[in-house]
Amino acid sequence: MKNFIVLCFVALSATAFAQERCYYNRDGLLVPGPEGAFLYRTTEPQGQLYLVRAYYVSNEQLKLEATASETSPSIKYEGKYKSYHENGQLEDEGEYKDNKSYGLWKSYHENGQEAEEKFSDGDKTTYSQCWDESGVPLLVNGAGTFKRKLARNGEYQHYEIMNSEMIASYHIESNDSIYSMVQEIAEYRGGIEGLYRGLAKNLRYPADARRWGIEGKVFIEFTVDKEGRVQDARCLKGIGGGCDEEGVRVISEMNKWTPAKVKGKPVIQRMVLPIAFKLGR
Repeated sequence: MKNFIVLCFVALSATAFAQERCYYNRDGLLVPGPEGAFLYRTTEPQGQLYLVRAYYVSNEQLKLEATASETSPSIKYEGKYKSYHENGQLEDEGEYKDNKSYGLWKSYHENGQEAEEKFSDGDKTTYSQCWDESGVPLLVNGAGTFKRKLARNGEYQHYEIMNSEMIASYHIESNDSIYSMVQEIAEYRGGIEGLYRGLAKNLRYPADARRWGIEGKVFIEFTVDKEGRVQDARCLKGIGGGCDEEGVRVISEMNKWTPAKVKGKPVIQRMVLPIAFKLGR
């Protein structure tokens, strides 16, 4: 009887674990419930791994199905991976090893037409071909450009391929190309050490955060324009107590950057920087 009770407890625990839902908005940030959420995720044990599924809140359509070795504090994928467009069409399929894409990966447009075919060894991805929504091949001798619609906002992300490798990706925002991947990343003058020296010098610990003992990391998203100036800083993930606003302020005032470059030309790059708030003991 004792063994039976233990087995029942394990089964019920696994079922309860599987039913727990975590909701996320379009920026991928955790939200309290379905209001304002873009998708929700469920996780359940599967042998030595976890089965992770995500669903669109709008229509309960499956968004993602994959296995992972870890789910907290972040997901580490391991094994087969499939994602789907909101209309139910397959979006991406492939495999992960140690949270890195590995082997053959295929991507598809919303109409079912294949969009990309690429191979990855975990550290390097090689594109064999890309197609537009009507099936026209877009790469010639391993070079070309293509675009794909992003599920989270319906906008198109543009990609540039050279020598069968991706060299840049960007989206159009107010007639400007905002790059998320570049050949030469934007760099603070003085390098990473100079950046953190500047942060340490200019950052002021908010009184409320100090009073309430608030510590942690604030993630600030911003762009570095073609002249090396910081633009459009905002808190992507915060901890409250005035730390979020202070992170935005201090980043906005640090304008000594060398701009990012693609093919030798300056471009606008979007970046995310974590800022640590830690009280002295």
